[in-house]
Amino acid sequence: MTHNSPPITPPNQPPAPPVSGSTSNPHEPTAHPFDAVMFDLDGTLVDSLDDIVAATNFVRHDFDGRAPLDRETVQRYIGYGAVYLLENALPIGTDTPDLPAPPPTPEDIQRGLALFKKFYAQHGLNYTRPYAGIADMLDAIADTPITTAILSNKPHAAVELVVDAIFTDRNFTAVFGQREGIPPKPDPEAALSIAREINIPAPRWIYIGDSEVDVQTGRAAGMYTVAVTWGFRDRQTLAEQKPDAIIDHPRDLLPILGL
Repeated sequence: MTHNSPPITPPNQPPAPPVSGSTSNPHEPTAHPFDAVMFDLDGTLVDSLDDIVAATNFVRHDFDGRAPLDRETVQRYIGYGAVYLLENALPIGTDTPDLPAPPPTPEDIQRGLALFKKFYAQHGLNYTRPYAGIADMLDAIADTPITTAILSNKPHAAVELVVDAIFTDRNFTAVFGQREGIPPKPDPEAALSIAREINIPAPRWIYIGDSEVDVQTGRAAGMYTVAVTWGFRDRQTLAEQKPDAIIDHPRDLLPILGL
């Protein structure tokens, strides 16, 4: 798989100069309604829930042998990044109705994050698979001039692990996870930085994802937002965020793209 990822520009800094794989030429619109699609990863392109649950429960067990969380609980915490996930999944110590477990300290979070990343590097592909219909949808887009990118709140190394393994033959122009110095979604900076580096204006992008985080990100970036119902949130939760479109199958994206 080839993905030439231009550098994300940290907030309040000027854009970096073009690098190999990006372009400094003025953008030339395609004949399609949109020129580019920016995908969320977990819950959008791949079903990774069981691997995220396993990594989360590994961290919990390593701290003090706490009982594993169920899939539904972990699923609620997915979308805002690994730090948010651990802040909610890692209260330690006594946990009773009368004495709730105290929140994890910053040191707990850093230790937990290191454990999470280590486990994910070794076991993050045990269960993760693309959703049905994703391959056909990507094939259809690949036959057009439409640019594709991935932006996730998952740690960057874990994003590259998944994309390199599962989308080996896909040419995403940019692939980014959460990185130090870049605010996580729903802050739009990472999405806008990708748009700037690829030199496609935000209104010519679709941002597509499965959560309120993704809808908020796309709207804040000035992109057309598409929410998907096959991921980690239900339709009502998505509808409350007022995306531009809600789709129930990957093929439903194609008419929006004019394909």
